[in-house]
Amino acid sequence: MPYRGYPLTMLAVRKERTLYTTARVESNWKQVVAPEELQEKFSWVSEKPVFWLVVPSGKGHEVLAAAAEATSGEVINAKTGAIVTQLSIPAKGLVRKTLP
Repeated sequence: MPYRGYPLTMLAVRKERTLYTTARVESNWKQVVAPEELQEKFSWVSEKPVFWLVVPSGKGHEVLAAAAEATSGEVINAKTGAIVTQLSIPAKGLVRKTLP
């Protein structure tokens, strides 16, 4: 979505009071900024709509994925086309997985 003239992707995890976002926003919640350049390195393939974001995590990266309906899909390396990981997401659920 556009935010102050820039694209913004954001996923809020209520239990953690954490926003995972591609740009800092005004909020009292903890924020983990996932640079847009990082998002461009991956793509998501599934049959149903999924909201997903790749975020920095420790020494690597983690994918967070949420969906209204149960579904599964794959994180793809945009440069090589190789499958990085596969995920199954329950209806109205959030899945996190460290990327290899």
